[in-house]
Amino acid sequence: MISTNAKAIQASFTRQAENFETKAMSFSKQEYLEHTVSCANPKKTDTVLEVAAGTCVCGRSLAPFVQTVTCLDMTAAMLTVGKDMAEKEGLCNMNFVQGDAERLPFSDDGFDIVISRLAFHHFANPKRCFLEMARVLKPGGKLVVIDMEAAEETLRAVEDEIETLRDPSHMRNLSRNDFAGLFENYHLTITAADCTEIPVSLTAWLALTQTPEGVAAKITQCLRDEMAGGPLTGLQPYEKDGEIYFNQRWLMMIGEKSSLPRRLKDGIAKYAEDFDSFYLYDESGIHAHMERLKSNFPNVDFLYSIKCNSNPYVLRSIFAAGFGADAASMGEVMLAEKAGLTKEDIFYSAPGKSREDIETAVSRAVLIADSIDEIKRIEAAAERLGENVEIGIRLNPDFSFDGNAGRPSKFGIDEEQAIAFLKSSDLRRIKITCIHVHLKSQELGADVLASYYSKVLRLAEKFENLCGGLKYVNMGSGMGISYSPQDTPLDVMRLAEAVESRLNTFRTRYPNTKIIIETGRYVVGKSGFYVTKVADRKTSYGRTYLILKNTLNGFLRPSLAKLVAHYSGEASPDGSEPLFTSTDAFEFLTLKEDARLETVTLTGNLCTASDVVAEDLQMPHLVCGDSVIITNAGSYGAVLSPMQFSSQEKPIELFLNKNGQIEK
Repeated sequence: MISTNAKAIQASFTRQAENFETKAMSFSKQEYLEHTVSCANPKKTDTVLEVAAGTCVCGRSLAPFVQTVTCLDMTAAMLTVGKDMAEKEGLCNMNFVQGDAERLPFSDDGFDIVISRLAFHHFANPKRCFLEMARVLKPGGKLVVIDMEAAEETLRAVEDEIETLRDPSHMRNLSRNDFAGLFENYHLTITAADCTEIPVSLTAWLALTQTPEGVAAKITQCLRDEMAGGPLTGLQPYEKDGEIYFNQRWLMMIGEKSSLPRRLKDGIAKYAEDFDSFYLYDESGIHAHMERLKSNFPNVDFLYSIKCNSNPYVLRSIFAAGFGADAASMGEVMLAEKAGLTKEDIFYSAPGKSREDIETAVSRAVLIADSIDEIKRIEAAAERLGENVEIGIRLNPDFSFDGNAGRPSKFGIDEEQAIAFLKSSDLRRIKITCIHVHLKSQELGADVLASYYSKVLRLAEKFENLCGGLKYVNMGSGMGISYSPQDTPLDVMRLAEAVESRLNTFRTRYPNTKIIIETGRYVVGKSGFYVTKVADRKTSYGRTYLILKNTLNGFLRPSLAKLVAHYSGEASPDGSEPLFTSTDAFEFLTLKEDARLETVTLTGNLCTASDVVAEDLQMPHLVCGDSVIITNAGSYGAVLSPMQFSSQEKPIELFLNKNGQIEK
């Protein structure tokens, strides 16, 4: 449903569209547009997105210098004018998309430049819009915001009141500090900021929005009163050639998106003084990924897969945000309980549970039986304990993840076996109230995932009748993160839209059944970094080696990727999750800003030739004591690494909370 603010924006700019680029206004002033292009410093290979583009004034100015420009606006009339102008100007590399700045219909990390001009004062939720712009920006890309700078604090309310009288879609002007806070909060390093005064004719300003005559007269009188020494408005009006003018303060702020934002660099630099190797988990990044899931799937419950990363601070943060736990062992059940979850929010699903596991978990978690024999063992345990127990069953359906026929698996009960058992068995102590299906991890295709979820919901309808109603349908996960530079990140919005109709149909039929998705690595994977120091450097037969602390025995997966590449002989061997995803799944960064580059091989300090993490890598010249940072270390990092190997000191795990403090 379209919001009141959105309706106001569409109404206002539909009226403005025809005259938006009138020469009486300064919106298309060529001098400032040239200044904008110069500051953005575009390259021919760049892809550009203009958000809340209006008639795409900025986009059209950038188009001759870049590969493509996409202009997004929620008002069709403005886009129509922009498209007509682009055709007249002979611009053939522009796309026009009607959409909402709060829900950009684009994948993560898709654009080299994201720009928005004179729009933020219209946004009801500027933080949400900024987050979306930052999300679709590539690492290394530039985010450019141009907007009116708010008057001094004592006059902001008066200025906003006049702006809203003139245009009801106006919300609030932001200050320079407000914008700086947005850049900082969303991990963009500000590289440029300037403010330019733009002269605006009061008559043309009021005519553009077709402000009613009475309202226009009231605004005009306020400005005349100020000029005569009356109350200040914040607009600082003056007379020129017999007409009232005022100067708008256009603030331009440009930020660069980094794989390693400044606050993380500062944290790493500080703790590298005390530790030779450590993991750093970023709570702000974790919460951004959780918010992305919750905003796109508002009626779905989420379970965090503890096996990805069981750090207690990570668990506490995620569970406090309302996520439940996917536990793969009795130990993980206890971790979830310790982190504050109750039985109803802990789902214990794993093959081969022991009698002790079952009896201990009965009062602490929702047990998910992995086999028919396990159902019988749970029934026997319930009998011994004198309890009636509600459980779930994990199914191995008659379809595969890719849509083909079902396949043999060590996980779950074959669909037909489960149906036959439920029809023939007399379960006295247990009631099956949940089904769970999970067939694959690390999927980046939104349409593939949507098709899989739809199949699971059809399967659930079958078991709703067999079980006499279900409390939960756990569709598993499958959601992946981008590891390789060639990966296209999962488009969560597209996934939500693709499966929305099927979810709504299921909820209508079964309103008492909760739908669950497991997060897999999606929430934490991109928000963890592994830091290790150079312990030694040497040259052997012309090759430069940097010997690092705790590589294979600190963060196994990069070494394992090199091992797979060595033995497979293939450029892109198939992944084997969660041990191996791809041969180029990690980026190697450094805090050192040194223009001199050298080709190096990164190895660990273990007594094995397999302890290699990167070969023929271009890096700044590093010496002993310098740090190397490895990305994508938030999931399946510390939990998989053989830290007992060689009896060395284990890397510590640090948690950088949203307030910028380290917890360990």
